[in-house]
Amino acid sequence: MIVGIVGCGAIANTIVNEFISDNGIQIKYFYDTDIERAENLAQIANGVAVLRLEDMLDDVDLVLESASPIALKVIALDILEKGIDLMVMSVGALMDSEFRNKVRNTAEDHNAKVYAPSGAIVGLDGIKAASIGKITEASLTTRKAPKSLGREVEEEEVLFEGKASEAVEKFPVNINVAASLSIACNMDIDVKIIVDPKV
Repeated sequence: MIVGIVGCGAIANTIVNEFISDNGIQIKYFYDTDIERAENLAQIANGVAVLRLEDMLDDVDLVLESASPIALKVIALDILEKGIDLMVMSVGALMDSEFRNKVRNTAEDHNAKVYAPSGAIVGLDGIKAASIGKITEASLTTRKAPKSLGREVEEEEVLFEGKASEAVEKFPVNINVAASLSIACNMDIDVKIIVDPKV
């Protein structure tokens, strides 16, 4: 299986640096709007940095998106229309039900699969199964390091309380767990974000 990565930041770095290469998977292509980031990862993985997404699509079986919700909305349909599987790290983009439906329909129409890793939620498949019945309430309290949210605090503080859809808009790269849980529950869950300097 040949894999291309879109978005060569922290997540992609972790994947490349922890990747075991003798499993039949080759991470070959790297794309980022900052070509230097793509080139750096390509060098580590003995891969190829590409200037345009299209430059990898004829040779990959899976694209791993680790860029941003905005980037996902730009690239997802083009990837799926070519019958290429897509792993979505920016799950927050799928909170947009119209976009989520387009992704689902395009994947089905072109025999492609979309993978959305569960991230920090153990048992997400069980929650999804329970949603077939009726989940009446779900909430998430998450603690984040101040630096990850651009804050400097001495003591923990509640930064946000509201719906997951609002949290994803305000913190698009920090709250994918809330998006995953909302999608699994089939409801806009309640979210509390606590900034905690001990994290």
